[in-house]
Amino acid sequence: RAAIIQTIVVSCHFLETLYDPFFRWRAFLCGKEMSGLQIVDTPVSLHPVTVPFLYESFETALVDSFPEVAHELLTVFGAIISGARHNAVAGISPATTKMILKTVRDSKTNQDIHINAIYCSSKSIRILHETPLEERQLEIGVLVDQYQQILLSLTSKPEINLATLVEGLSLLTPTLKVKNSAELQELFARRGILTNLMLVVEQSRLPVEQKRTLLPVVVTRMSLILRDCVYAQELMARDQLYNQLFNLVNSCGPPDYNTLHSILAMSTHGEDPTSGSKEIRNVEPIKHLLHWLTVTEYENHEQQVWLTECLHNLCVGRIQNKMLCCDNSLIKDIVSTLKCHERLQKTSAEYLLELIEVLGQHSVSAQELKLLLTFLQNDPEELAEEKPAFPFKSHIIHIISSMAKGSGFEQSRQIGRAHV
Repeated sequence: RAAIIQTIVVSCHFLETLYDPFFRWRAFLCGKEMSGLQIVDTPVSLHPVTVPFLYESFETALVDSFPEVAHELLTVFGAIISGARHNAVAGISPATTKMILKTVRDSKTNQDIHINAIYCSSKSIRILHETPLEERQLEIGVLVDQYQQILLSLTSKPEINLATLVEGLSLLTPTLKVKNSAELQELFARRGILTNLMLVVEQSRLPVEQKRTLLPVVVTRMSLILRDCVYAQELMARDQLYNQLFNLVNSCGPPDYNTLHSILAMSTHGEDPTSGSKEIRNVEPIKHLLHWLTVTEYENHEQQVWLTECLHNLCVGRIQNKMLCCDNSLIKDIVSTLKCHERLQKTSAEYLLELIEVLGQHSVSAQELKLLLTFLQNDPEELAEEKPAFPFKSHIIHIISSMAKGSGFEQSRQIGRAHV
């Protein structure tokens, strides 16, 4: 048996070098792009019996019984679609699509085979996206569904580990690095990628600590789909996917800095919101984070201060950011957060108050101004329930004054400290 297995493995190596003499597939597995290199396609055309041989091999118990052979056969398929365009068009078919999905969904295979299958799915999507419609053997939507089904299938496997899921999710980034990527992003969004990314975390058998590690990876890929994709942005708002995302994050316990940073980066569609003056492209994550300040728990007090400082710096970083925040009535959300002042650190509250001042100097509505004035009144309910009074009334007075005169938050802070 060992001699037979060794013969099959050597034969697979021969087919790989025949169809992919420049080892483009292995470079893709290593994260290297060779598309810019001046390399001619292999002159060897795909033999008519090769795809049926691969398909029939995976229809048997070969994958479970001989995982080494299964891995090599997947490598042969990767070589076929990577070595030459004419072979890729002939190799990406309904049969091979079913073969790759079956490898993960219906078999107890090891992690190496899982990763190889995910890479085959990703490469197939990229190639088919850039292939003219008349040359395709199947709709690209089938491959997009296949990629998502592979990820969801992995979550239900008892042998799954964190590294495999992280690599499978991270592969979405190079998958979308194609010409006219916006079209592919919209296709992914229409096929339910935003919901399925969250389901990967929700349905995963990983312990909570590892799910928390997976969250930033998922949120970052959601930001990638949202970037310059109007349909995905409208879908997030229409189907209340932001609420679903924050519920998912809360279910994993107190979030860490990486999770909070990735959620904040959704407002800039993936750009680092803590470095430089980034443009806000979506204010919804900011509004949800402001509400989240009043309901979630934190690893430590410094984390809350860090988040409010980042929110402040991002919103005031550009004139366009101020306009967008004012157009979306962000002051109302900040006021709602300040009403839960007992949950806020003093420094956190001051960052939010300063943000109100800056936005109010740019634009403030009569309703927002009325909400600010309510802080100066004694709430009968607070008196009856013996709740602590709002401790930043002097700040509110100076904020309202500065909206008219354009001065004085630093003075307000000094007065506040004196009162304390």
